[in-house]
Amino acid sequence: MPMAASRSSSDYDVPMHLSTNPVDVLHDKVSVPRGLALKVFDVPGERLPGSEADVTQNFVFADSPAFSAPTLRVAERVVEAFGGQSSTLISMGGHPMTHVLGASFYSGAALRHGRHVAKYAVVPVSMELKSLTGQEVDLDDRPDGLREEVVAFARITAEPQVGWSDAIQRATEDGMFFSPWRGLAAHQPLGNAMRARKAACEQSARLRAERNGTPVVEPTDLSAFPV
Repeated sequence: MPMAASRSSSDYDVPMHLSTNPVDVLHDKVSVPRGLALKVFDVPGERLPGSEADVTQNFVFADSPAFSAPTLRVAERVVEAFGGQSSTLISMGGHPMTHVLGASFYSGAALRHGRHVAKYAVVPVSMELKSLTGQEVDLDDRPDGLREEVVAFARITAEPQVGWSDAIQRATEDGMFFSPWRGLAAHQPLGNAMRARKAACEQSARLRAERNGTPVVEPTDLSAFPV
C-alpha cells in the first residue's frame, strides 16, 4: 500500500462517515444510494495540490461499482432536464431497502495506487456484517462476476459505538468534509468525474461553513471527535 511504504506500522486511525447522496432530509421510506467516506490519519508522502498541509488520506465511496452516468455531459443533461432541486430527482428512490452495514462501497472512478491505477472497494468481512447483506450476487451480463480481479490490501475495524451523538454529529456534519483530493499524490484521483468532484467538494464545504457558522477544518487525529 503506497501510503504505508514509509512507516513501520500498518495500523491507522480512521474516522468513517455513512450517508445518503441527497443533502435533503428525506422520509425513511425513500431509499436512495448510500455513501461511505473515511480519513486515514498520519500518512506521510508527497501531497496532492491543495492538500500540502494535511496529514490525512481521504477516500470517498458509493454503494454502486460505477457512476450511473457514463460521462459528466450525460449527468449534466439529466440535471438540466429535471432541475437541480427537482423533487423527482430527490425522491425517486428506487434503491433496494437493505441494511447499510451489509453494503459494499466502491470508489466508482479510478485513482493512482502508486505506480499503478486501481479502483477501491470497502466490503464487509465479519460474519455479523455479512449476515446483513440483503442482496444475491447479480451476474446478469457479467459471466465472470465471481472471478473479477479483486485484491484485499487493508482491513477496517470498527468497534461497537453509540448510534447517535450530538457532539460527534456536530464535529462530522458541520466541522469537516471529505474529498478524494485531500491525500497523497500516490492516490491521485483520475478522470474527468474525479476532477469535477474537487471543486464540487470544496464549494459544498464553503457553503456549509457559511450557513452553519462553523469552520470546516481538516482533522489531524481522532482527538477531533468527542467520545
